[in-house]
Amino acid sequence: MGSLPQTGLPDAESPDLVLTHPTQDEKLATWQLNSKEWKGALSEEDYLRREPYMETVPLSRDGGMQHWVLTTESTPEGSKRTVLSSCETLRKRVLVGDAAGQVKEGIVYGVGSVFTDPALRGNRYGARMLRELGKTLRNGAEPPGCLQQKPIASALWSDIGKQFYAKKGWPAYPSLHVSFAIPRDASTGDMEAARHARTITNNNLEAFCDLDEKLMRRKLAEPRSDGKTRFCFAPDYDIMRWHLYRDDVIARAIFKERGCTETKGAVAGPDGRRVWVLWTRNFGENPQDTSKNKLYILRLVIEDESTPAEDLAASFAGVMGKAHEYARDWNLGKIDLWNPTATISALIEASGLQSEIVERHVDSIPSMMWYGEEEGERVEWVANEKYCWN
Repeated sequence: MGSLPQTGLPDAESPDLVLTHPTQDEKLATWQLNSKEWKGALSEEDYLRREPYMETVPLSRDGGMQHWVLTTESTPEGSKRTVLSSCETLRKRVLVGDAAGQVKEGIVYGVGSVFTDPALRGNRYGARMLRELGKTLRNGAEPPGCLQQKPIASALWSDIGKQFYAKKGWPAYPSLHVSFAIPRDASTGDMEAARHARTITNNNLEAFCDLDEKLMRRKLAEPRSDGKTRFCFAPDYDIMRWHLYRDDVIARAIFKERGCTETKGAVAGPDGRRVWVLWTRNFGENPQDTSKNKLYILRLVIEDESTPAEDLAASFAGVMGKAHEYARDWNLGKIDLWNPTATISALIEASGLQSEIVERHVDSIPSMMWYGEEEGERVEWVANEKYCWN
């Protein structure tokens, strides 16, 4: 990455600054820089293998993932241009239901990996890049050869609180999660409950995702008296696999062959009345430190909410028993579930599981810039869960 002396840096409001796509060398240089803050348990070498690998998974292919940089339009002859700030976007399918129950499909850009070289921070380059990005994405930003379409929204998950991105046009949405502690030893009740659940694997994952989307479309098609538009990320196979491929590549780097696991979640209950969860592992810088490792519930689905409460409770206990079992196997100290619905919250309260409700104010704050005709405050984000994140 090219560099300029601090005194020679361009002003953040300079008309010479442009938002564009990086060269391969610039992309690599950005990964090398941000690896120092984001590699977690990975070595720099493994991190630099993971990033290009994630460009090849199904959700990222065919222009699904794009990299962006704020840089100078022109540079002195023979010099490299300076990357002032960088980020990436990931195209995802979304479903939108209006108050009358009409459901349409569209796309959203998930914004991630917003990064400024520490040596360049304090110059408002990140703010300028985001301003340019918001305008660019609003009108559609598909690469040549891809279907040109205007997005419904763009979304990001702030790790610097709720105000910075809100001022740039991405207001914060609910950021609550329930954190379940994992006792060192399994209780008899946990083990018994887990025996009534089955695992979700690569072999049956797609079928669960397809059914989940059908159920979501049905939910969004219900008319609403409050006039609100409902929006959700389509819980499809590709969006789930993006997380699972990421999980696998990290775990393989840390644990070698043992890192590979066929188990991607759990399901309990009879057909038509099932409860299922999909999950992903998250390891701290030291994977041996259980307290820093988590199991994230990507998605929790209740197939039929009219199922008798006793049956729902048994199925919920079953999938959570499996989740606890899996977490112990992988030295994960917590299970986090984002923004549970009222029905799920009632199941948690009645379950007797050791848990606490956490309101996040700094990290992973869901934030959305709405591009539709509706005003942002008239939009309800349905299934605002971990699977949406990137």
